[in-house]
Amino acid sequence: MEKGWYFRSSTEVSEPIVVNSHISWPAGPTQEHTIQTIHRASRRDRDSKEALARRIQNKDALNRSEKTIKMSLLCLTFRYFATVNSVKKQKINLLDERNITNESHERLKMKKEEERAKERDKLCMIWNGRATQGSHRIAKRKLHELSTKTKKLNAVQMHLTRKNASSLLIQKHYRGRVGRKAAARWKYELDSIQVWDALCHASAIAISKYWRGHSARKLYALAKASITAYILRIRKAEVETDEKEYMELKRFQKRRLNQNLFSV
Repeated sequence: MEKGWYFRSSTEVSEPIVVNSHISWPAGPTQEHTIQTIHRASRRDRDSKEALARRIQNKDALNRSEKTIKMSLLCLTFRYFATVNSVKKQKINLLDERNITNESHERLKMKKEEERAKERDKLCMIWNGRATQGSHRIAKRKLHELSTKTKKLNAVQMHLTRKNASSLLIQKHYRGRVGRKAAARWKYELDSIQVWDALCHASAIAISKYWRGHSARKLYALAKASITAYILRIRKAEVETDEKEYMELKRFQKRRLNQNLFSV
């Protein structure tokens, strides 16, 4: 039905595969062995799937329990704070009732003194407002004087800056004319220097080119002579080795002939 080493029969597998007379190779796995491995793999997959499902169920149960615990804690904290707030309100109501019933003569005196202190504070606020108004007027007057002085100083400064700007413009144009003249002179001198440098550079390059060509030709001739001598030596050595090998082969053939003759 199927071909390949997976589906061989037990008789075929029991016999070793012989390539040479002195080497025996081991046989491949049997059909039963492959079926067992497939069953083992399927069982392992089923167990892993069941374990994963169990893990997911445990995780869901833990999440549900955690949510219920959180909700119970939240309800407990809410009830605690609600009771604390109600207790505080009851305490405040009790204290108010006691203060109303047990108000004494000293308490009335203290209220009168508080009213007098409030009146004094109002008078102080009025006088402080008037003092601040006077200080604001003095500050305005000073600011006006300062503004007039600054305007005069700015006018003087503007006049001086205009004079300075005009003098700078005249100096700029004069310096530009003098600089252009000097630049033209320097340019002429630089051009002459550059021409001389270029001529010297070109002549040096030409001399070095001819000298390098001459030296390279000499070196090439020497290298060629040495290489030809080396090649001749190698060829001579090869000829000598070939002759020796040929002579040895001839001697060997003579010996074999002699041995054959003696054996006959």
